[in-house]
Amino acid sequence: MTTQRTLLITFTTSMVAFLCLAAYWPGLYGPFFLDDLQSITPAKMDTFSLRSLLAISLQNDTGPLGRPLSVATFALNSYFFGDSPFGFKAVNLGLHLIVGLAVGFFIYWLIKLLPKGKRLALPTALIVSFWWLLHPLNVSTVLYPVQRMTQLCHLFTLMGLTTYLVGRAQLISQKPRAYWFMGLSFALFFPLSIFSKETGILFIWYLFCIEYFILDFKAPKAHTSLYLRRFHYTLSLSLVLAALIYYWFNLTKYLSIFAEKNLSIFERLLTETKVMILYLKLILVPQISDLGLYHDDFPISHSFDVQVIISIFILFFCGWLIYSCRHRAKVISFGLSWFFVSQAIESTIIPLEIVFEHRNYLASIGLLVIPSFYFVYYYQKATIRFKNTLAILLVTMMSLLAFVTYQRSYAWSTPQRFLTKELYHHPYSARVHIELANWFLTKGLYDSAFKELDIAQSLEPFNAGITLHKILIYCHGKNVPNELYDEASIKIRQGTISPYVILVLDQMVDNMFKNNCDAIDKNKLQDIIHEAQNNPFLWYKPLYKAVLFHLEGGLALLQKNVDQSRYLLNKSFEVYPNRIDPLIQKAYLELQHGMLKEAKQTISIINAHSSSLKTPSDKVAKLIKTMNLLSNEKGKTE
Repeated sequence: MTTQRTLLITFTTSMVAFLCLAAYWPGLYGPFFLDDLQSITPAKMDTFSLRSLLAISLQNDTGPLGRPLSVATFALNSYFFGDSPFGFKAVNLGLHLIVGLAVGFFIYWLIKLLPKGKRLALPTALIVSFWWLLHPLNVSTVLYPVQRMTQLCHLFTLMGLTTYLVGRAQLISQKPRAYWFMGLSFALFFPLSIFSKETGILFIWYLFCIEYFILDFKAPKAHTSLYLRRFHYTLSLSLVLAALIYYWFNLTKYLSIFAEKNLSIFERLLTETKVMILYLKLILVPQISDLGLYHDDFPISHSFDVQVIISIFILFFCGWLIYSCRHRAKVISFGLSWFFVSQAIESTIIPLEIVFEHRNYLASIGLLVIPSFYFVYYYQKATIRFKNTLAILLVTMMSLLAFVTYQRSYAWSTPQRFLTKELYHHPYSARVHIELANWFLTKGLYDSAFKELDIAQSLEPFNAGITLHKILIYCHGKNVPNELYDEASIKIRQGTISPYVILVLDQMVDNMFKNNCDAIDKNKLQDIIHEAQNNPFLWYKPLYKAVLFHLEGGLALLQKNVDQSRYLLNKSFEVYPNRIDPLIQKAYLELQHGMLKEAKQTISIINAHSSSLKTPSDKVAKLIKTMNLLSNEKGKTE
């Protein structure tokens, strides 16, 4: 590579990085969203120690593995940069640039290993990485702090795939250390991606796509090629089998979730066909009106309607393209199959949210590589005049992408701008109206908040959280109408006990402890919590049940019933032993009321479960220190 070419690439890369920073910068000043605080607040670390960091990283309950690497970065983020959203979003933006670099390296090695692909590798890699970095679809991953889990998972996935490709290149050219690189991708980067987010398991299928469509299991010796083929087929089929077994053993739980959502597996699959087409459109033709954080307004399909039939036809056409192009147009087959593999977990039969844009953070690479590759291919064959036209077209497209990303980032820069845009593009999203109600509450506009909750309730009539939210607003005013209590009890009995429900109930009890909520009847609130505890869908949500017992324990304490509060706090721990906070509060309560013997017994239980603590160890150390001080004071008095 000549010095002039190196300087040109360096300059262009720097300009794109600057454009990316400029486009995203306004959004760094925006607020937290959705479940940000739910994941970030428990990871707060005031004093740094490896023991504390390890304890925090193992406390998360999201996903089967808890995503410890991602949680650890939240803890470090809070320790070094504080708790403001800016610090978390700025780190996410830095990660986005690093992932963009990883995208470039991956595409470079991927195209380089194609027949006659060496001349196309570098320009294709640059275009894909630039396009991806500036793509407005990624705003809802970068500026939504909790999606760092997605960023880290995909970063390690790309690093692992690139390391594997380096090893395969060495294997093809019969150089030493080929298997060392290939093994490193499995031994190091694969686990790192899984412990960032469970979708890292797709690493195995990504590798299969690379081998099947790009490398064709090519090796200098026939038996090596055969071993590679057998290895990847066995590994990929084993993952399919393991996924089916896992789903089967969790079938009762998943069916309960579907029933709770009032949705069948069949309806989800029908709806997801339309979602896949939406994703294709968002990646290839992004429009502000289609983008958004809140897609809960996406229509559910209950039968083979026209949209579903058209979507299925398009998806089958994509499948036909994958099959027919697998030899003569490998990049097309690879790009489409990569996209479908990326959606294999979150957009199929697992009862997750119907639509989320971050599911395309890695999926988009597969689709972007197709036009990028053929642009470079035809650009190199074009005349000088046509090359200039193509270059202008490319620069214009990148500039437009950066501008749309800036517009979207600017809209995310304040709660008011964000909600205004979301409401304009998604007027039938209940979540938008709920968030608007919260914003009006911060301004003391209670009537406006009620109106927004009424709209949200009309959109989701069975959502108990909205009714409870209305009751919460009465903390700031007059007595709660009895019909609201009755409505909440009815909806919470058979409806969804969602994080929204738990959050509102927790806020009510917290307000009562702060003497900010005299309007709410404690007995009626206790009845609502009882109804929630008896909800039939709570059997697969032991954490929520534990929190409900915890909240009821708080109500009992407000009513001066110390023994009942101790019982309920203990019950909370028994229901979900991984959460030790109820026992810590129980111990403090016992110490406060002079029950040193009982407090010692509680602390002994805490110590006995120390190996599975879901709370930082410094909390326990602080509790023991308090008990020792009180014990010493009592000894001196006696």
